[in-house]
Amino acid sequence: MAQGDLKTFDYYPFNAGKGTYNNVTDTFKYAFVTDAYSTVSKATVEPDLSSFTEVAAGGNYTVGGNALAGNAWTIAAGVTKLDFTDISLTKQASSPTTAKTLLIINSTAGNDCYHAIQLGVLDGDTVDLVNNDLTVTFNTAGTVNITVTA
Repeated sequence: MAQGDLKTFDYYPFNAGKGTYNNVTDTFKYAFVTDAYSTVSKATVEPDLSSFTEVAAGGNYTVGGNALAGNAWTIAAGVTKLDFTDISLTKQASSPTTAKTLLIINSTAGNDCYHAIQLGVLDGDTVDLVNNDLTVTFNTAGTVNITVTA
């Protein structure tokens, strides 16, 4: 495991197939949790933010997660992708200092978890947002890719 690793929860495509999600109109957030990336199981049944331990609010972080702007659900050349605007937080007094994993959540659908991203260099390392800026750059291919082939 390495900083920036991303895993998609197994229940994301299942719930998408049931019509629980609308990746075009739903509202998304990112949340910081104190759970080490290795302990965040992608097989968690119906994962939502309450399935994990959220950091305390403060500074540049709001309880329940911060708004994640720019969700784009697109298709081109047989590839469907979900992408977001990159995250950039400037260090700030009283911001969290115990975040280990970042969750991408669908706040329209009861804070259901889509993805988990390792924040620290090593699994279990914390990120101190009081003394450090944080940038999360999403892959230009998106966080979810679905390719249709014949």
